[in-house]
Amino acid sequence: MGKVDIPLIFFFLIAYLIGWGLIPVLSVIAQNSGLDNWQTLSQKAEALNFKAVELSAAGWVVYLITRVQDFSFSIAGIIMIAVVSGWDGLKGLGQRGFALPRLQSYRSPFGASVIIGVF
Repeated sequence: MGKVDIPLIFFFLIAYLIGWGLIPVLSVIAQNSGLDNWQTLSQKAEALNFKAVELSAAGWVVYLITRVQDFSFSIAGIIMIAVVSGWDGLKGLGQRGFALPRLQSYRSPFGASVIIGVF
């Protein structure tokens, strides 16, 4: 078993707590705006569709809160991949999930794999 990267785990916890910690804020805004729940508010914010809703906060604030929450959960997920499979897991994820399909669009599978193997 490898060495545990304590700062990385703390960063994961902070990102995760930010993501979950914003749900009560969104719940209060949704309740004061007459919406059913915070998920409905988040969906409206993602679509920038606040028509027929009297928001209790500025629309740009609601949008910003939902983007920070989404980014926090994304960062927490990436860090969890790094903790579980190491930094090499992130490198492989990017190469095989992003670069390889694009290389294979104009090269043979063998040629694309050789290029990925070099990097």
